[in-house]
Amino acid sequence: MVYTDRQWLTFFDLIGRSDLAGDPHFQTIRDRTEHIDELYQLLESVLTTRSTEQWLDQFDKADIPAVAVKSLAELVDDPQIVASELFETVDHPTEGCLRQPGLAWKFSRTPSAPGRSSGPAGRAHG
Repeated sequence: MVYTDRQWLTFFDLIGRSDLAGDPHFQTIRDRTEHIDELYQLLESVLTTRSTEQWLDQFDKADIPAVAVKSLAELVDDPQIVASELFETVDHPTEGCLRQPGLAWKFSRTPSAPGRSSGPAGRAHG
């Protein structure tokens, strides 16, 4: 995510378009916001020219904050997601073993437990 004017100048250099630094559509945050559609078209055409890893490396070196956008399949096995225990595995009475989002809160002295399956209109099955 390119935020500051300095980052934008660096980004324009990275993509080989230093000329855009002088473009009145992109000089300030206000200019970029007013021409956001044009800016997004530029980003779409440029960001597909390198791999995610290549861009992340370049952005890291340029001090531009960036992360990879992951698919759901990649997300559930992401080391940070696994470490934060965002997903949990539960035994469902009819569907078997399921991987589902866990509870968003964690208590050190009172462990949370997965809720019961709910049926129509949110009623719990008993």
